[in-house]
Amino acid sequence: MRPSQLQDLDRLSESLHDLYSPVSAAEFPERLFRLLRRFIACDYCSYSEQVGAQTQRMATCPACMDEIKLEIFNRYLHQHPSLRAVRATGTQAAVKISDFVTLTEWRRTDLYDAIFRPEQQDYELAYIDLCELPNLVITLSRSQGDFSERDRAMLNLLRPHLVQAYRLNKLLTHFNEASEDSGRGYLIVDSKFRIRFATRRALAWLREYFGEEVLAGAPGKLQEFLRAIRAPLAQKPVPSLAVPAEFSIQRGAKRLVVHPLPALRTDEHRVFLSESVQSWDARPLETLGLTRREAEVLLWVAQGKSNAAIASILDIQERTACKHMENILAKLYVENRTAAAQRAMEVLR
Repeated sequence: MRPSQLQDLDRLSESLHDLYSPVSAAEFPERLFRLLRRFIACDYCSYSEQVGAQTQRMATCPACMDEIKLEIFNRYLHQHPSLRAVRATGTQAAVKISDFVTLTEWRRTDLYDAIFRPEQQDYELAYIDLCELPNLVITLSRSQGDFSERDRAMLNLLRPHLVQAYRLNKLLTHFNEASEDSGRGYLIVDSKFRIRFATRRALAWLREYFGEEVLAGAPGKLQEFLRAIRAPLAQKPVPSLAVPAEFSIQRGAKRLVVHPLPALRTDEHRVFLSESVQSWDARPLETLGLTRREAEVLLWVAQGKSNAAIASILDIQERTACKHMENILAKLYVENRTAAAQRAMEVLR
């Protein structure tokens, strides 16, 4: 095996972990493009999902496809030499346009004239999988020089991994949608607490409850909980200290609960998240020496509402809400809203 081939295999091994890492459906094409460009030189990459003779979704890098161009592309799609050949033969191998027509013949088509001529994309290498639903089409194009047999071999080598990643992404998308309907969120982090997969709901809750932008790592308090439940697994004998079965955090009337799930790997943590909303009664707050209306105002202060929001909720003037707040602070002997909210939470719990 030549040194260049060994280098390709080394880079391929490094890239597969990134390819198989969970990512949203919107980000998936960019993940593929990043992988393909590591191994095959091209001007443009495209990812499309096709049903019948129509392209339902297309992403390109660099971005060059808008709704008008997509409509034109679909109008002339039947002229694409590679697509016609694959539909006729059923091959799943990588194909080049030059396998089926000459450059002159390709340039005579309406498809080339409308879509490919403006960027002078004369040459294209493609993988077209008609077994997947929607059909998966991945193409690479360039203006200078046709793709080599080495390029074709590399795309064929990547092909099963591209398909598997495509299937996994579709499954994760369906899973994400199902979890939205169930009212739960799911999260997977690795041994260094980097987020490897999170549903949209889970990410939204992490931002809301932990008050920080979640980019790659789990929030600090959640990391502490995960360490606590993982530590006993590595200790013998089992320590006598009780390990919490779940972790929760309160935000006003809402409570987020993190439930650990059995890990499928030793280097990961899996959890599902759920949220509950307490239906609080303001009357217990009257025991603090407050009037009924002051108790109602404090109840909403404990839930993080501003004076303007409280006025709207209780259908009173904002200046009236401010006056109630002044009375509350005086009666509770506290200096600010945060301290008043803490006193309220002590009673409500």
